[in-house]
Amino acid sequence: MLTITAKILNDVGEQIEESAPEEITLCPDCKSPSVINYGKRGKLVLKQILCCKDCGRQFRKQEEAFAKLQSGPRMISLILSMHCRNVSLRGIAATLNETYGIKVAYKTVFNYLRRYEKLLSDYMNSLKPKFSGDANVDELFVKIDGEMKYFFAALDPNTRYLLCTILSQKRDHKGARQLFHKLSEITGHNKINQTIKSITSDALPAYKSAYKAEFVADVQTKTENPPKHNFGAGIRGLVENNIMERVNNTLRGRERNYRGLNVDETPMIPLFTAYYNLVREHQAIKKTPAKAAGIDLELGHDKWNGLIKQAHKYKKRGGKIRVWEK
Repeated sequence: MLTITAKILNDVGEQIEESAPEEITLCPDCKSPSVINYGKRGKLVLKQILCCKDCGRQFRKQEEAFAKLQSGPRMISLILSMHCRNVSLRGIAATLNETYGIKVAYKTVFNYLRRYEKLLSDYMNSLKPKFSGDANVDELFVKIDGEMKYFFAALDPNTRYLLCTILSQKRDHKGARQLFHKLSEITGHNKINQTIKSITSDALPAYKSAYKAEFVADVQTKTENPPKHNFGAGIRGLVENNIMERVNNTLRGRERNYRGLNVDETPMIPLFTAYYNLVREHQAIKKTPAKAAGIDLELGHDKWNGLIKQAHKYKKRGGKIRVWEK
């Protein structure tokens, strides 16, 4: 008995000595680090059980980013991946049941999406991509709660990084102006630091009036040499906007499976942005847009899992520590 006790204490000591402070597992009751593995349980998915040697509490090993969930991290990654690859909520629930024998309601799938949409959205806003100076903009109509609304977006054509998005009630000057204003904030454009060199848009009149209001008349961004506005770009011609049209087609395929969105705060758009910028390898540039823009998060093989962990660490630190940028 003494030999076994000594071995357990040595194992605990090695865990504390070799681990970083945030990696040490503490007992949820007494906060003791004297925790050992105590077997695995579960029928469909085996889950590691831990035991505290001080108070005897047994508990399931869970990472904080996936705490209080019945599904494991790999299953959450699978749900997010299927969602962003145009599988409907009911389709995801049916696939989990047919393939893994896991019965889950489609509303539970939606709750998972809502949980990580907010986490990833705040994290993505903290990223600082390298901006080439060129921006392509376009708009796309989406149906939300039976009403037609418009999704404005701006893209860096050189890195394919989706810089910012705006959901507008109408396809008008106000929506275009909001997009240009957010683009200026994201890229740090002002009258002293002119980061935006050119903007390419289609022939929507709202873009011309919003461009003048934001970059010619506004006292914060007005400069002697405002960004060049390539107005009236189409699918064919000297100046093209095909890159934005391709992004719109990708988003349209995702939106169709929803058969109309129910609320403005739908998790579809933020999760699509995370998938497009940070997870999915772009076929044209053979890397993710984030990596092309100088952001290498080292997400590992399971990119969704790694991204959620990075976002959780950012939230835990209060958003004060900026993510590592290469």
